[in-house]
Amino acid sequence: MDCLTAAALDALAHPDRPVLESRLRVAPPNLGHLPDNAPPPAGKVVYGGNYANHLETANFTINWEEGQGDAEMAARAGESLEAAWTYFVDEHGWTPPVSSDRFYIWVLLVDDLSGTGLTTEYYTDIFPQGYPVIYLNSTWAYDAPFWSSLSEHEFHHSLQFAVRDWSSSEGGAETWYWEASATWAAELVEPETAALDYVVPWYGDRPEVRFDDTDGSHQYGMFVFNGWLEDTLGEGPETMHDVWTEASSAQDATWDTILASATGVPAPELFARFTSAFGNDLYARGPTWQDPARVDLEDGLEGGALYLGARYYEATADGVVTVTVEEGSVLLTSPGTPRGNATSVSVAAGERLAVVATSDPGAHWTLHVSAGPDDTGGTADTGDTGAVSDDSAAPDGDTGGVPSEPGGCACDITPPATALLPLLVAGTIVARRRRSRR
Repeated sequence: MDCLTAAALDALAHPDRPVLESRLRVAPPNLGHLPDNAPPPAGKVVYGGNYANHLETANFTINWEEGQGDAEMAARAGESLEAAWTYFVDEHGWTPPVSSDRFYIWVLLVDDLSGTGLTTEYYTDIFPQGYPVIYLNSTWAYDAPFWSSLSEHEFHHSLQFAVRDWSSSEGGAETWYWEASATWAAELVEPETAALDYVVPWYGDRPEVRFDDTDGSHQYGMFVFNGWLEDTLGEGPETMHDVWTEASSAQDATWDTILASATGVPAPELFARFTSAFGNDLYARGPTWQDPARVDLEDGLEGGALYLGARYYEATADGVVTVTVEEGSVLLTSPGTPRGNATSVSVAAGERLAVVATSDPGAHWTLHVSAGPDDTGGTADTGDTGAVSDDSAAPDGDTGGVPSEPGGCACDITPPATALLPLLVAGTIVARRRRSRR
């Protein structure tokens, strides 16, 4: 996936800056022009004039120049676009894209796009606020699952334009949630797809960077955050909608503030809960989502992360982990402490601890591991063998220091995969239970 949304937002917000893609500013001549004195349409019509090659569906006009697409590509894109329209607009009440009440949404198949897809806005007297146009790079149409997810991804950007003013954009801080949302949107439309599993390591290999980082395609990998947000914290597919609704009335707010307002959970706790759940598979993750990068937990380990980024550690034995923070502030999370604790948590062998930097620009820390302040480590106490791996990490005589069942946590509330086979082969893919859906 290599969507050009960041470039589009930058071009719209800063019209004097040079652009690599002329399409970011200039609409093709066919688009957005009606004959003089055109009568009001009885149904949806094309806003402008069709290309020689075109296909209309209920809500879209898909056009291509000879050699840049074909009817079969257009039909597949149209099917996916309509599925996304049905899911988001008809079934879940998202605001339809601007212009779509009267006109088909323009979709262009092109083979010279520098990314895999692009959704931008153009301006006319009829639509001074801008109307969306979707570009799909037809060179990727050969990969049917990816072509489908790309179409759904780009359509979701047209929904985002309808509610969020791009003028607040400055660099990646704004665009990361646009991409995380559009990527998750494809998963919502096609819940059984594995077409975007290859994107997961773009978060999991670099979880320590800022939550809104866009280097290394991190923003796409953060779709796993939206997966957790809906499966665990909120009300299913309405949760991401709630976030975007909040964003529509908070145009100058940053996404950490918007997410906290929309969910009622402070951003540090929100990301602590997410990292604990993602690291320990405590929500309905995809069956082949790759685990995050992690190291074995040892006494004296130093670590660091940027704001709302995290480091993951795997416990090799039961124990209590405390932290010395040299810079900034952190929350320690574990399956038994999903909301996070600033000083210490208990972990069982095999569980994963996450440390989240809760201060901006970040934090640096040292971890300390012990059998627990109340445990002698001796063999006289009931149920305690004296071995660290078998120690309950609880007061002597207490065998229940750490929850044994991860599911018992107290949570209350760009290219296709074929181009990334070396990455996937190099990583360990852990089989996961099938994602449940509403």
